[in-house]
Amino acid sequence: MKLNPILSVARRGMVGILTAVAIVIPRSAPAQSDTALFARDNLVAWCIVPFDSRKRGPEERAEMLTRLGIKKFAYDWRAEHIP
Repeated sequence: MKLNPILSVARRGMVGILTAVAIVIPRSAPAQSDTALFARDNLVAWCIVPFDSRKRGPEERAEMLTRLGIKKFAYDWRAEHIP
């Protein structure tokens, strides 16, 4: 059975386009799970001093962060915390 010449050209054209797309489109790196973003190693404690209802001192805050497994913190304060 002989194929219609127009369909044969269209088929070759489609195969060529798909091949070009497969070559040109870069393969992306495998996506990390969304939970990796919130891993303990990525967490930073922020605004502990002004929003601490217990008004902990520096040592107590350090102990709290250790208990929570948070190893990074960013220090933020309000005027009342500056001597």
